[in-house]
Amino acid sequence: MMLALTACSSGPRDAMQTAEAQLKDTVPSVVQALALDTRDDSHQEVSRDPGLIARSVIYDRRTRCTTGEPVSCGALLEEWPSHLAAEKRADALRAQGMKVVVADRLVAQLSPQLDAGAQQQYAAALQAG
Repeated sequence: MMLALTACSSGPRDAMQTAEAQLKDTVPSVVQALALDTRDDSHQEVSRDPGLIARSVIYDRRTRCTTGEPVSCGALLEEWPSHLAAEKRADALRAQGMKVVVADRLVAQLSPQLDAGAQQQYAAALQAG
């Protein structure tokens, strides 16, 4: 009898947790990441983003939060099932005039309050992870 060992992930939030930690460690103005629940039925019924694995709000002290607009707090970080799905989401956001950073399966939608320098910081942090 032959045994085969395969590697497996601890769960779908691994990439998000790594990215959140990377942002907190390398972008001095990032103070917190808050995971949003994307698994319950109500999210799936309301979501305009089928296929979304995980979503977190990234709080950046350079921004001011607006009620009902989590991206205004700094960024929305999303995990998608593939790089292609992430690029498709990023293209849709760019078409709406949003600032976006893509790193593998992750999409960061940045607050309009953040400048090009902040966009470069987020890109460097996410691509380093």
